[in-house]
Amino acid sequence: MAQIQPSRIARKLSVLQRRYRLTKPKLIALGIAALVLLGGMGSVIVRSWPGGFLLGQSKAQSAQTIEASHLQKLAAQSDASSDAVTQASTAQAQTLDAVQSVVVHVDGAVAHPGVYTLTQAKPRIRDAVDLAGGIVEGADTSTINLAALVKDGSKVYIPKQGEAAVVEQAASGGSCAGATSVDVQADSASSGERININTATEQELMSLPGVGKSTAQAIIDDRRTNGVFTSTEDLMRVSGIGNKKFAKLQGKIRV
Repeated sequence: MAQIQPSRIARKLSVLQRRYRLTKPKLIALGIAALVLLGGMGSVIVRSWPGGFLLGQSKAQSAQTIEASHLQKLAAQSDASSDAVTQASTAQAQTLDAVQSVVVHVDGAVAHPGVYTLTQAKPRIRDAVDLAGGIVEGADTSTINLAALVKDGSKVYIPKQGEAAVVEQAASGGSCAGATSVDVQADSASSGERININTATEQELMSLPGVGKSTAQAIIDDRRTNGVFTSTEDLMRVSGIGNKKFAKLQGKIRV
């Protein structure tokens, strides 16, 4: 193949330059335009190439994955908050259900005698006394079990020194658990009157047939620990008193 001589190219350029009146600035501008055109064509080719298409698609899929992950995270946080609220509500409801109100009449040597409502779980006599303003000077708590449980509808009487403690059953049949009774200055057994096993002293209990000092003390200790007897049959819960001994006592005791 014949090679084109530089002189021939120069002559042709010279002819074109004269024909179209191409000055040097125009030639430079045409060169720049040609480079821009070639660059644009190259970009179109790259974008339309399968590899370029896949790259764009991969970027779109990545964006979708990130968005889905963010939505899942927000959903998980919402579920966790909802579960926490539900658990808190359930715990609060269980706590309210566990606490039952107990109404008790507190009287005697306390600052403010009256009827009070206890909302503690398993309220004690001490709780009732504190609610009534506490024990006043001259009170005698040596025979009162302040740690005993209080039942709804009962009365607690705090005696003064030399005075008997009184624990009454409620009219509805409720009783005050744990309060004890002390000296009652009467010999009920000798007069033929039935002895109240909830208020009798050790001496009175010992006047009953088959009841010695240890059994009398066991009856008093049981009253302090388990509360007053709601029936004469409850006396058999005391250690040492069985069916036979209770049969001897049944006509001589009361509640």
